[in-house]
Amino acid sequence: MKWSFSASRIFARCQGKWYFSEFLGQPRQKDPYKKEAYLLKQLQSVEAWRGSLVDDVITRIIVPAINKHRSIKEAEIVDYAMRLADMQLEFGKSKRYRDPGMTKSGAGEAYCALYDIEYNGRLKEDRISRAKEEIKVSLHNLLSSDLLDHINGNNAYIIAQRSLRFHFAETTISSTPDAIVFFKDKSPLIIDWKVHAFANVEYRMQLGVYAIALTCIKRHKDFPDPFIVKPEEIDLIEYQLLKNHQRDYALTVDDVIDTEDYMFQSIEQMNRAISRVDDPLRVTSLATPHSLV
Repeated sequence: MKWSFSASRIFARCQGKWYFSEFLGQPRQKDPYKKEAYLLKQLQSVEAWRGSLVDDVITRIIVPAINKHRSIKEAEIVDYAMRLADMQLEFGKSKRYRDPGMTKSGAGEAYCALYDIEYNGRLKEDRISRAKEEIKVSLHNLLSSDLLDHINGNNAYIIAQRSLRFHFAETTISSTPDAIVFFKDKSPLIIDWKVHAFANVEYRMQLGVYAIALTCIKRHKDFPDPFIVKPEEIDLIEYQLLKNHQRDYALTVDDVIDTEDYMFQSIEQMNRAISRVDDPLRVTSLATPHSLV
């Protein structure tokens, strides 16, 4: 079993959805039911697609420009984002994700699968227009932020969307921070971008998992040497791009212990749930949803 913070949240809401997503919704499945489970796993709401697109633009365009010390022109970034949005919407509206042999890697940056298309057959244009405007606002807020000035001013190096894996409680822990920022003269910074209309939820636990992961993994080739520090020494930022609101977190030793305890309890409950499944395609033996925190 592989554990991640996002999987633990799905498990807390609906154990059946978690099981289908994690065990049946995997690529390269030959069984038609498992193929369908994988396909349905890719579906997003318009709001989730909006956030994913912003993440893509940051990862593919903004971060490389910062690392290469190139100037960033907002008009060019927004133009790229709108072209990418139109390309993905065309892909999604045509339901090309259901084409025989179509894969996410084969479709590349065009891949898009939306709930509204799959189940309603259409998209409401007002929702799409609003999503596009919110993409523009989010990118503007980031490009004009003090955070980006801070990163640029300290000659930092950013690694975006890097998978961090380590073992804990005999389980593979998988986490992918939006950005890890390395500085020459201080501890790393982990950033989690959020694109929500309401910035009223804290993400201390999620960022805590990222901090623990960064201190437990083997050093990647492009990581500075040495970089290993304690989780509580890593700076953590949750940036609500749509609201242009930044939350800074500082972990204590107790926070780290609480996060590890959450991980352990979640893993134990997942393992117990798996042991109760008698038929992989009928997950009725799983308990009703409950909250872990």
